[in-house]
Amino acid sequence: MDETEWSSGWLRAVLPLVSLSILARGEAHGYVILRTLGSLGFGSVKGGTLYPFLARQQELGLVDHRWEIDSPGPARKVFWLTDRGRREFERLASEWRRLNTTVASALSHPTSEMEKK
Repeated sequence: MDETEWSSGWLRAVLPLVSLSILARGEAHGYVILRTLGSLGFGSVKGGTLYPFLARQQELGLVDHRWEIDSPGPARKVFWLTDRGRREFERLASEWRRLNTTVASALSHPTSEMEKK
C-alpha cells in the first residue's frame, strides 16, 4: 500500500468529516472536492464513493446544491453546506479532535505501562 492508499474502513470513517471540511471553506463542484481530497493525501477517491455520500448529506439537510450551466460543457452540480451542515461539521470536527487525542494517548503508552494501572 503506498502512502496515498488508505484502507476502505479508514476512508469510510473520515470521508464525511473531510468532505464537509472542504465544503466549509466554500461551495465546490464534486470534481473539485475529489481533486482536493487527492491533494490532501487521500489518494484517488472515486465519484462512486463521493456522490452517494453527498446525496445522503442532502437528504439529511446538511448539504444543498444548484446546477451550474456553462456553455462549453455539461451542467455541473455546485455543493455547499447548509446552516445545519455547518453545525454538524463543527460537531464532528470537535468529536474528531477528542478522538484523535484519545487515540494518540493510547498509542503513546507502552503495553506494560497500561497493564500496571
